[in-house]
Amino acid sequence: MSFNLTANDENWAEIVGRHLDSLRSQRPLVYCLTNFVTVNDVANGLAAIGASPVMSTAPDEAAELISYAGAVMLNPGTLNQEFIRLLREAVKLAGSTGKPCLLDPVGSGATRLRTETFQEMLQHEAVQLVRGNLGEIVSLAGVTASAQTKGVDSVGNSDSEAAQNAEAANATLTLQKKRGYGAVSATGQRDTATDGQRLVRVYNGHPWLPGISGSGCTVGGISAAFLAVAGPLEAAVSGLVCYAVAAEIAAEKSSGPGTLKVNIFDALYNLTPAQVRERASIKSFQVSPNAGDE
Repeated sequence: MSFNLTANDENWAEIVGRHLDSLRSQRPLVYCLTNFVTVNDVANGLAAIGASPVMSTAPDEAAELISYAGAVMLNPGTLNQEFIRLLREAVKLAGSTGKPCLLDPVGSGATRLRTETFQEMLQHEAVQLVRGNLGEIVSLAGVTASAQTKGVDSVGNSDSEAAQNAEAANATLTLQKKRGYGAVSATGQRDTATDGQRLVRVYNGHPWLPGISGSGCTVGGISAAFLAVAGPLEAAVSGLVCYAVAAEIAAEKSSGPGTLKVNIFDALYNLTPAQVRERASIKSFQVSPNAGDE
């Protein structure tokens, strides 16, 4: 299926600023099943934005933590069979208690184990938001694109911005259509999010971000926090915009990826709705299928 995009005037900067206020007033608990490579980055990012993170891989406390969590983050970047069993249990518990989950399909497309595990997770309606890099989303959508997964990175993106935008739109919309609910977001040189009815592109960010291990995981954690206070698409866009704007602010006093990483936490902590409204660069579209596909 192919899609038509028609620009609309939805004020996403205002929406994101409003959700930032809500997140900080509610301070939701985010239960994170995340990988050991970036667990500290995710926890720091969540605390800085105003959420309350809990990082646990203990099966015996999963039910209790989910019972009072606002949202659940599933990020099995360091995958093994024990983690897969915990993911299965957590997503079932989240579904039975009405708690929304964010799935970060780290390395989908790199190995059969990862791809099949994430495809299984996508069958659960508790997974309300899927957030990955473009290569990961392409692999789950099953579309043809220049972007592919190499390890846990997305490589081979087209040099043309128009082609990159088209690939991201096609992959996110195709995956969302397969699921029929929730939202999908893909990070890259331009970030894209959709719920199938609307598609949003975020043009903020900084060229040093690919040099930081864990930037995508941190965006996922922050998006999960917003999922506790907003619907899936608004949570996806809020997470993308807040992290990207914070990265731009942090870069102004950084000398490279190392100092940028530390300064992003400060920028997230100090981020205001006014800064979001001033700096956010967002394009919003209504989505309709091509007439021949209906």
